[in-house]
Amino acid sequence: MLYGLLMEKITEVNSLKFTKIVLKAIKKVKKKFPYLGKNIIQFKYKYIKEFSCDSSKKRLVIFFIPISVLNSLRKIQLYILYELSKSVKDLYFAFCSIRSFIPRKFQKIRGIVSYNRSFKKINENVIRDIIFPSDITGKRVFFFHECVPKINIYIQDNRSFFSQERLNLMSGALKILLEKIIKFTVIRR
Repeated sequence: MLYGLLMEKITEVNSLKFTKIVLKAIKKVKKKFPYLGKNIIQFKYKYIKEFSCDSSKKRLVIFFIPISVLNSLRKIQLYILYELSKSVKDLYFAFCSIRSFIPRKFQKIRGIVSYNRSFKKINENVIRDIIFPSDITGKRVFFFHECVPKINIYIQDNRSFFSQERLNLMSGALKILLEKIIKFTVIRR
């Protein structure tokens, strides 16, 4: 299931190809919904990571973008993801913001104590960014004899946007990025 997940190195050709695909989807969404695309900042990304699994032919591409771009992109992100899923059948896309955490010791030295920059809060925000169209309804953390805790996250998906294959790829990607074992369970209403 999650075993054999690979993080592939993105070449310049692939990054240009992915960028062109996303920019085409943004243009289509702006044509369909002109009132949504007025305040959108130009799409910029810092990193692209591609994840693939041995058991499935589909791949997950995560764009790491600045927080300001992600905040402006949130208005049309759902429509962009629908356009991308229609146009490219063998790829799943996700957008995640680049965040940096400041250890508590240095927050006290600087005189800025903020829980938004803590390691736990940043991990939660990364998970929320990657599973964007859905909401987290619950979370369980299991501690076994192993060092790494296993986390069950329950997602409310009203739009039927996530398949189990997509969730498995996302949990494998989060295992590599956050070094935590995460399992997603979908709750449909």
